[in-house]
Amino acid sequence: MNQSEAAHWFQKAAKQGQVDAQFSNAICHANGQGVGQDYQEAVNWFRLAAQQGHAGAQVSLGLCLQKGLGRCLANGQGTPMDAIEGYKLLTLAARRATPGAADAREELMSRMSSEEIAQGDKCAALASPKSVRSAAPTRLDDEHSAVLLQTDSVDGGGTA
Repeated sequence: MNQSEAAHWFQKAAKQGQVDAQFSNAICHANGQGVGQDYQEAVNWFRLAAQQGHAGAQVSLGLCLQKGLGRCLANGQGTPMDAIEGYKLLTLAARRATPGAADAREELMSRMSSEEIAQGDKCAALASPKSVRSAAPTRLDDEHSAVLLQTDSVDGGGTA
């Protein structure tokens, strides 16, 4: 199956509410695999999957929100920065030992005030429990996790 065909089927299943397909569809849009690269569309699909408790989507969306998408995708396109919401999502994913979540959360905390962290902790505590979703990477996820977890050049860092 080629990338365009895979993206087509992910999109169909995602529109029907299938959470893993929503996450895979977001990855396709984030990386321009089988579809045109569209950061806002990626964020929209990450958000839908994250709201359903998909740990990988929580990490991806958390990374997007922590720097306005600069860290996980490119150049701050797609969504405004929201450190508190990003912290909440990364906290939820870290509680389930999702790869990359704890490190990304620690990095984000280094740039947040104690008040913002407290607010993020409160939001995470109030988050309604969702069904536990596996963060086990899919083949597509494996191939592109570096894109989602790379540090943008503005920070001058390496990988997370």
